[in-house]
Amino acid sequence: MVKVTVIGGGSLGVKIIGELAFHGHEVRVYDRSPERLDYVRLRVQDEKALLCEDGLLPPSGFVGDIFYVSRLEEAVRTSDFIFEAVPEDLALKQDLFEWISQCCKIDAVIATNSMTLSIDSIAERASNKARCLGVRYLYPVYCIPEVEIVPGSQTALATLEKVRKFLGRMGKVAFFRSGTEPLVLTSKQREAKKAEFIKNIRESKGNVQKIPQTIPNLADKQILSKGAEFDLEEPSGREKDCVVCMDEERNYGIFPPYFESITHEDEA
Repeated sequence: MVKVTVIGGGSLGVKIIGELAFHGHEVRVYDRSPERLDYVRLRVQDEKALLCEDGLLPPSGFVGDIFYVSRLEEAVRTSDFIFEAVPEDLALKQDLFEWISQCCKIDAVIATNSMTLSIDSIAERASNKARCLGVRYLYPVYCIPEVEIVPGSQTALATLEKVRKFLGRMGKVAFFRSGTEPLVLTSKQREAKKAEFIKNIRESKGNVQKIPQTIPNLADKQILSKGAEFDLEEPSGREKDCVVCMDEERNYGIFPPYFESITHEDEA
């Protein structure tokens, strides 16, 4: 169990909350408005009902606990991971990152779910920028194994490794954004992934660790731009479609042997 905070209770934020609680984490949800928190609580209950309807959640509900908090300091003080999922407002995100970085643990990871804003701009006033990055869950979250990672210019390799391990324990596969455009799945792709996830989770009797870990197929040229070039060797014991985005249409997850080969100069 990991202590996690989610800031933002929109459509995506609610699904991130549910996903984290589904996997047994202790989740704190922050909004300064108690009325908004009551609304988010109802939305989370709706998510539970949908998961039960698909046969993915027992009637008893999520494994992890969810707490709804209207004070930012209380919401982030003991958390190991803090995920921001508020609207695409740079000033708002900058304020949040600054406040969060002053209230949370020094080694807590602070992540934004922004699709288009610069990580460096968002974390401009945050302290300890090495722990700040973009971690973007792909909608509708539960059934999508891929999670898009966007490091800032000061994001530490240790932060990337910490995030990779955290996501991996939930059956997620982290990948670096290829180019400047975010990955957006089509409705057809979402439905296909949902059907596959439901099939796998039922065959594994609800144990996500028993679901085969495959490198995600992201090489659709209609939704991926070409990435930056990295001089990396091919990993042994894995398929070729892994590691980090290179200057060709390929699929790349984040794997430990390659972190030392990645520099921010390469990403620029």
